[in-house]
Amino acid sequence: MHNIAKRSAQIAAWLTAATCLCLVGVGCSSTPPAFATHYPDNKDADIELILQRINAASAREAGTIAVGITAAPANLYAYDVSTRKLMWKTPINAATAPFLAGELAVVQVGNEVVGYDLRTGNKRVSFDLNDMSLKAAAGDGKMAAIVIGKGQGTFAHSTVLLVRDGSVAWRREVDKLVGVPAVVGSMVLVPWSNQFLSAIDVQSGDEFARVR
Repeated sequence: MHNIAKRSAQIAAWLTAATCLCLVGVGCSSTPPAFATHYPDNKDADIELILQRINAASAREAGTIAVGITAAPANLYAYDVSTRKLMWKTPINAATAPFLAGELAVVQVGNEVVGYDLRTGNKRVSFDLNDMSLKAAAGDGKMAAIVIGKGQGTFAHSTVLLVRDGSVAWRREVDKLVGVPAVVGSMVLVPWSNQFLSAIDVQSGDEFARVR
């Protein structure tokens, strides 16, 4: 009976160890979340994938619409430089200059980020900033990548959002400073922490490549 009990204990120990190894293997094989500190960088295959997506992206037409904010009483306006015509204007209490982001003019108004239709001036999207502020925005067509953030240096925190067809498709948190993004075809290129460039898939919001 003693030998049977001893043998059972050994088998149980082996099973426990095997289970732990399987769990570790699953953890190691999973894809790190976007902007994770342990994501691999400068992998040749990943860089090649970025280049393939750049080459596959449709050529972007040159825009002719400029946006700005007038002196008091403040109005956000759009002006077509090709026809030399004012397209629209709307009263605004803006906290930032406007950013051109695809089909949107993106600006901070109070504690909100608001995206105005570039051709009509209608509000297309808005969301709360909480305790952050608008840092940058850029886009292509119906997609706009927007960066909000707070703090500086090691205390910085940022959020990258993708707006598509008038609604927020996804958002990703970054405990670092984030620069001006770019929407290129099926990806968003995001510079951050003064040394990384992450490529994020526009559909899933997952990071698929990183360059240091």
